[in-house]
Amino acid sequence: MVRTLRRNAGLTGVELARLVGVSQSRISRIETGHVVPHPDEVDRLATALKLDADGREQLHDQARASRSTMRSWRLMHAQGVGKHQTDIGRMEQTATRLRLFQPNVVPGLLQTAEYARRAIELATDAQDVGLGVARRMARQQILYDRSKLFEFVITEGALRWRVVSTDAHVAQLRHLASLATLENVVIGVIPWRAQVGAHQSTMFCLFDDALAYVELLNGEVATEDPQDLAQYAATFAALKDSAVTGEDAIAELQRIAETLERP
Repeated sequence: MVRTLRRNAGLTGVELARLVGVSQSRISRIETGHVVPHPDEVDRLATALKLDADGREQLHDQARASRSTMRSWRLMHAQGVGKHQTDIGRMEQTATRLRLFQPNVVPGLLQTAEYARRAIELATDAQDVGLGVARRMARQQILYDRSKLFEFVITEGALRWRVVSTDAHVAQLRHLASLATLENVVIGVIPWRAQVGAHQSTMFCLFDDALAYVELLNGEVATEDPQDLAQYAATFAALKDSAVTGEDAIAELQRIAETLERP
């Protein structure tokens, strides 16, 4: 799109680079799709290309779309569950702050091995489930790195959604209560009685302020767009405000466990 707009404006790559204040090689990489321009660069490109309001918005929309990628579970799991767990682990290693909202199941970083096995089995028919479980368990060692902050917000519905036996599910809840005592791990529980200040029906995770990862039924979406990241950050803050944390969260986990243990 940028190349076509540049040619329509009668500009060379060198001339456009000078007007935008970047190198000619960066303009070339933007035109070939190897680089996605930053929002301020999009504004300078629009000015240099003398775009009207609609053209400027279209250029921003294209840049935003280029910052988001969609991958299907089917294609990822065809490469193996173990590989996918390794890929997520690399993302977690590079972040210093992780914010995750989960409305459906216990987050992977907080799962027991038995819960993780069943969760993976329900999500895929891949042949390397055992390897996937092992690598998910290995990922959890990062929770003990005090240089990182982990914030989880989980709905009561997710905590009651039982995919394993009652005994295994209660063990999972006890494990969550134990992890909630770590100094760098915040586990927030949104009780059914809470009034929630945001609408969100899918899991999402923020890696610092650089990447948002969203799970869908058929795959995952990753976005680096600043506007998207700001929206997810604001949504997470609202969801966290609706949750109880600390000793109150542990009490909620205990309450749910006790209801499941009743005959």
